[in-house]
Amino acid sequence: MITHHVRRRDIEGGIMTKAEPLVCIVDDIEATRRSMERLVLATGRAVETYASGREFLARPSFKGPVCLVLDCDLGDVNGLEIQRQIVERGRGEQVVFIAESGTLPACVQAMKAGAVDYLQSPVAGGDFIRAVEAALRRATVLRDKRAIKIAARERMKDLTPRQIEVLMLVLNGRLNREIALKLGAAEATIKIHRRNIMDKLNVQTLPQLIVLAHTAGIISQGNNLATVGLLA
Repeated sequence: MITHHVRRRDIEGGIMTKAEPLVCIVDDIEATRRSMERLVLATGRAVETYASGREFLARPSFKGPVCLVLDCDLGDVNGLEIQRQIVERGRGEQVVFIAESGTLPACVQAMKAGAVDYLQSPVAGGDFIRAVEAALRRATVLRDKRAIKIAARERMKDLTPRQIEVLMLVLNGRLNREIALKLGAAEATIKIHRRNIMDKLNVQTLPQLIVLAHTAGIISQGNNLATVGLLA
């Protein structure tokens, strides 16, 4: 059974209208779910509860920041398996594990896979809320970074295949004459391509172009070419 508790101002026609933070609690023991739910509601956060891992995994990905409070010892799907699946699907939930009898290997595995915290039950209310808030902060930061990256890549999609070729060579530090030789074009043509690239991407300088390419994930921190899959 799924329970939803959201503030009225977040709903319009039965649909969440704002990408505000959400806490999802997955635990197969009802008393434990209700206890954690009350703690979250006391902070004013929106919360949903799930009695099984499968119920949660069937939920569409939420657009806003999500803290997933996850029982490590669920009866249907192991908590670590749920964590693996949400990572594989590229979902942004940040996980806080709750374990009745957590072992060190399980804790290490969870943290290596990106969990925010791994708490031993019974958990003090203050520790629980601190972990939830830390997860929501991380989820917010990561969501914003993804949005910025997507926006930068969308700008790159306006480029033609030839402009992408020129861009990649520019990012590799090639001079106009070197690019012209590489592509079998006139240097004047390369200059026109570069100007059009700058105009389409709305940048004025090479450093701005490099920053945009890095934001889009096209080059690494060291300005080395990372991928040419701009049109993929």
